[in-house]
Amino acid sequence: TVRYIKTLEEGFKLYPHFSFFFPRLIEFYSYNGNTRKALAICNDALTLDTANAVYRFAKSTLLLNTGRYDECIDVCDQLIAENDSLANVYLNAGLAYYNQGVSIDKQSLKSKKQRSAMFYFYTKAMPYLQRYKVLAPDQKEKWLFPLYTIYLNLNMGREFDEINKLMMEQNTKDK
Repeated sequence: TVRYIKTLEEGFKLYPHFSFFFPRLIEFYSYNGNTRKALAICNDALTLDTANAVYRFAKSTLLLNTGRYDECIDVCDQLIAENDSLANVYLNAGLAYYNQGVSIDKQSLKSKKQRSAMFYFYTKAMPYLQRYKVLAPDQKEKWLFPLYTIYLNLNMGREFDEINKLMMEQNTKDK
């Protein structure tokens, strides 16, 4: 493993634009819980090519997974402004807002201010997740439950009924 990582790191330094090294380095460090090192590699890659969508998407994913939601959303919004057909970018941005809403939702006694913030985050997450659903309809396991939760909490009757039906169909398939 040590030689493998050393080879990947050397390969990335020598050939930063070759598509083999970067994703494997990010995957290794992420899988092993070293997101700090994975983010450092992303930042190194971005110093070489600030416009590279793969590097920026990887960074947005790492930011999402480390709870740095505002930074994740900023990176995603920049990517969406440049190319509005990148499905997983919408997912990352939507989940960044959604996760903030869920963290408030999990609290037992919510003040009016907290409920307002929760609704704000769910409202902000919704268009990203809806767009992801359109771009990746076969990825139900990623968008179904978040949209269900959002529609339920925002009291969106028609949308909730539609997503609830899909949820029931999915549960039937899973059994």
